Amino acid sequence: MGFEYEETKEEYELGILVKKTLTRKFIAPDVGALVFALKNLRPDKWKNEDRVIVDNTDRKQESTAITATLHALKNGVTKFVEDEEYADE
Repeated sequence: MGFEYEETKEEYELGILVKKTLTRKFIAPDVGALVFALKNLRPDKWKNEDRVIVDNTDRKQESTAITATLHALKNGVTKFVEDEEYADE
C-alpha cells in the first residue's frame, strides 16, 4: 500500500551545479480513499452495518416539559406539583 518516488534536489552557486541530492520518499496510503473504493467496487461485501436508530420520544417529553415550564414562568406560576412531592426531602 502507498507508493514510493524519487525526488531530486539540485543546488547551484553562480549558475554552476554544486550539489545534487537524490531522495526516495514514501507516501502512506489514504485510508479514506481505500474505504471509498471498497464500498463502491464491492458494496455487497463492504458496507456500513453500524446504522443507529434514534428514538425521539425522550426528546419530545423533554420539549413538552420545557415548554410547560416556560409557559408557567411567563404567567407567574411559582409552585409546581413536583415542588410538593419533593418538599419532604
